[in-house]
Amino acid sequence: MARNLKAFVAIFVSWFLLDGLGHGLLLASLYQKTQAVWRPQHEMKIGVIYTGVAITAATFVAIYSKLIAKKCRRTGVLFGLAFGVSTAHRKTVGGNW
Repeated sequence: MARNLKAFVAIFVSWFLLDGLGHGLLLASLYQKTQAVWRPQHEMKIGVIYTGVAITAATFVAIYSKLIAKKCRRTGVLFGLAFGVSTAHRKTVGGNW
């Protein structure tokens, strides 16, 4: 249980940092140029966004801990890549929530 909690925290914090780096730094100028198509910052539902991140991180850890028999770094990386591709596919094809 403690191992799963550590994994959840690591994923959540990593996602938070990478999200901040990607959206706050790398894409900031693009967002500024196209601000007419984006929701104003004060209307963003940050709590909903990070609740979704927490649910996704918890789902990732639960699937890995319960359904993946061979637990090693290689399996974890492959599972992470597959999970990431499926998440990216959902967001690009299925739209954002």
